[in-house]
Amino acid sequence: MDEVSDETANKLFGKSGELGLFFVKLTKNGSFGPSPPLYWVRKDKEEDAESYHRRCLGLKHIRDQPMVFRKGAGSDIGFFKLPADQQETRSAVVDLHGVPNSWDQQEITTLLTSLEWQDPQILSRKRLGKKWCWRVRRTAPKEVADQGMAILGS
Repeated sequence: MDEVSDETANKLFGKSGELGLFFVKLTKNGSFGPSPPLYWVRKDKEEDAESYHRRCLGLKHIRDQPMVFRKGAGSDIGFFKLPADQQETRSAVVDLHGVPNSWDQQEITTLLTSLEWQDPQILSRKRLGKKWCWRVRRTAPKEVADQGMAILGS
């Protein structure tokens, strides 16, 4: 891997997304380093890849930010999140592991409500070895809609 100066890296990163080339800055040891919160631009159902890229490129110039890329998530292009950005909240099904075996449906619902999950619905409970796994449908609060959830071990 060739190393470039910080100045060159910043110039390339600023051009990320233009001409279909995406750049990322690595730390000196070759890792990505900590990632700031990102805002993903949703691709419209009827939009082809070229139109989606052109629309995002227009946003790049309005936002004056480099574009970031991920593959396979339906919203492949994004930007560093700005305070005005609002990610839509969607319901999702999650599996909760590490919940104490003695907990019941009411305790799971109380926990999720205390974590500001909206309208948690318990779908099932299944045994995985000696532990239980709860399957829950939830809508996360807006500020954590795209984040996962961890439960402390039993």
